[in-house]
Amino acid sequence: MVSAAFSGLLALAGPLVLILIPIVAFAALWSGVYFGARKAKRSKVKSSLFATLAAPILFFVLADFAIQCDISFYVRRELEKSLSPEDFSSLKGHGMICPVVYSYVRDGKPEGALGVGGIRGAKIYYENEKNRP
Repeated sequence: MVSAAFSGLLALAGPLVLILIPIVAFAALWSGVYFGARKAKRSKVKSSLFATLAAPILFFVLADFAIQCDISFYVRRELEKSLSPEDFSSLKGHGMICPVVYSYVRDGKPEGALGVGGIRGAKIYYENEKNRP
């Protein structure tokens, strides 16, 4: 059983961790870009400027990729719960990496599902809302 003091500490640490994770990830990306530029024999000033410009772009690209993969895993998991094994075996993702658009055959009819992320979590939109799994 968790003591009241420890659960209070966990409640306080939760938001702090949510703030620290992106800061540490950004700092790690910035450091990697900076030291990569230094290794390529650039000056400290040029390396610092390059890292300051490239790290945010890289951070947002990687964050967008992580969000899309999270949505993709969510859609696939929810479709696996709601479709029969035969229907789930026909599931096909449309996209190279982490697809958010899926098609499948349900009761002999082609159907589709689209995963969309948002502030309140991911939502699945079905091609035919009346025939939802």
